[in-house]
Amino acid sequence: MNRPRRPGPAPPLNHAGDFGGPLYDVHECVGGKWVTLGAVEKKFYAQALRVLDLDALLEDQWNRARWPDTRAQLAATFKTRTRDEWSPLFEGTESCFAPVLTLDEAPQHPHLRGRGMRIRPQRY
Repeated sequence: MNRPRRPGPAPPLNHAGDFGGPLYDVHECVGGKWVTLGAVEKKFYAQALRVLDLDALLEDQWNRARWPDTRAQLAATFKTRTRDEWSPLFEGTESCFAPVLTLDEAPQHPHLRGRGMRIRPQRY
């Protein structure tokens, strides 16, 4: 699975919000499923790093020269567990983390079920 991209020419990858920074990205886990991390603000990033046991990365949060190494460490860490093993570890934190769900999984997720949301297929 490729990372999601907006249509058009590829943007320069050098800003935290455009997949240039490791703070806002999708990560593959064991088993080929994915998670999202959008921890741009320091307090969210710090919580995410605590869960990942990567607290030492916090001091270089905005050091762009370190972003490639940080991205590699995040990728390697997320590859140590499945998506479904990571999700409960982040539950209850303010770390801007979420599992990437399939269309079959989304309607069953507690977040959607708790809000009474349903996905109804359109009939043509």
